[in-house]
Amino acid sequence: MSERSESNFTRREFVKLAISTGAAIGIAAACFGAGVGTGYAISEVLRKTTKIVQQKIVPKVEVPKIKVGFIYIGPIGDYGWTFAHERGREYVAEYLGPILAEWKGKPQPIYIEKVFPESRVVEAIQTLVEEEGCNLIFTTSFGYMRYTWEMARKYPDVLFGHCSGYLTPETPLNVVEYFIDEYPAYYLCGIVGGAMTKTNKVGYVPAFLTPEVIRHINAFTLGVKEGAALVGKDPDEVEVIVAPPLGRWYYPEKAREEAESLIAEGCDVLAYTEDSPTVLEVAESYQRRGIKIWSFSHYSDMHVYGPHACLTGQLVNWGPMYEELVIRAYMVYLMHKYCNTPLEEALRLWTQWPPERPRDYWWTMHRSHYVPLTLKDAFVPVKQTPYGTIYQPINVVDIWLINPAVPENVRNYVLYKRKLIMENVIDPFCPPLAIIKNGKIAKVIMEEIVDVNGKVRVEPGMRLSKDELYSMKWFVKGVILPKGVSV
Repeated sequence: MSERSESNFTRREFVKLAISTGAAIGIAAACFGAGVGTGYAISEVLRKTTKIVQQKIVPKVEVPKIKVGFIYIGPIGDYGWTFAHERGREYVAEYLGPILAEWKGKPQPIYIEKVFPESRVVEAIQTLVEEEGCNLIFTTSFGYMRYTWEMARKYPDVLFGHCSGYLTPETPLNVVEYFIDEYPAYYLCGIVGGAMTKTNKVGYVPAFLTPEVIRHINAFTLGVKEGAALVGKDPDEVEVIVAPPLGRWYYPEKAREEAESLIAEGCDVLAYTEDSPTVLEVAESYQRRGIKIWSFSHYSDMHVYGPHACLTGQLVNWGPMYEELVIRAYMVYLMHKYCNTPLEEALRLWTQWPPERPRDYWWTMHRSHYVPLTLKDAFVPVKQTPYGTIYQPINVVDIWLINPAVPENVRNYVLYKRKLIMENVIDPFCPPLAIIKNGKIAKVIMEEIVDVNGKVRVEPGMRLSKDELYSMKWFVKGVILPKGVSV
């Protein structure tokens, strides 16, 4: 690994410390397994190890530091995607401070924001490596993927994490893919939206129509149909109308325009994949005029921008994911730099994990929660704004508190479905799509999942694999596509 700073930490001192630390880490991993628990347990070990060092049980040891960099597609104040990743960076600074190099006067990762268009990530990576001396770099947008590979080949002794992409034979070994998938949370939000619509028209504002966004739209639509059936409506009469793609992940002006167009078309519930609270703000503006237009939070808690209009929302806590990746990169760094381990051998800590899909970290609602929680206890305050407090989920992905305007039977049903998802009993893309009560199917809504052209995409009892989800280019029955978009 590249080293841009001096350290008094000798190989002998490292080995002395690593024997006890490594054993503790191994026990932690064995006890907690993969995922969030591992990262938390290992970070506890690192904190305690640092305390030992500071108390001079191991004398004259300066803990080696790792330099970590984040590259963001949007501004850190977008209150959506980039805001959520920035909270993850701050989480790493809080819990792994003892092993982080300083930036701006305190131990924390570096960030560069508003790196758009995506090709500019090349320049940002070069800055983080050659000027800042980063050992680990996270590139946090799908469009950065190929550029990240290009720069990973240029800097083989730097580790890279790319968010929301996929692995191919072309992916360099020093690159891992990672993602926290929200499609089950979109499905739960869809149940609420389908129950609340009075016009039977639900709108969706997408930034792009990538496989990620398509599976969000599809999961949301399946939920809309289920929610409609739950309150006695014909699910086949409820439509999810998709606006033309915005062409940018952060595009508040265009998002506002498309939201207004969907409302003019008769939509009274609006979902979206755009990194600002604009669509929710549009819905709130109608609520203030006494017109019942509803929307959601997206990636981060946005309820302060739509206290009346926000039905619920899909929220992500990236902190535990980043914690685990930074710890793993740190161990590679120590082995290579301070134990003289050949890079190829040290990289095994990076390239052979997770065991089920090496270099492919994929967390969802059922793969990465600490413990089952009641919804009201599942959030902690993270930021004060002029409008109120913004919260973050304790689980890595969850739904936000459900609006009191939602009928109690619908709220309880959504929480029940949330529990079944977390326990891996159900999945949105595992038909039949059905209303379940007391563990039994009360009403089948869709025996098999069918696309807009009538083709069966998922047979009853089958569940889509990660590869199938990540290559999704079809839309479920009930989605109304914008003109010019073909499937």
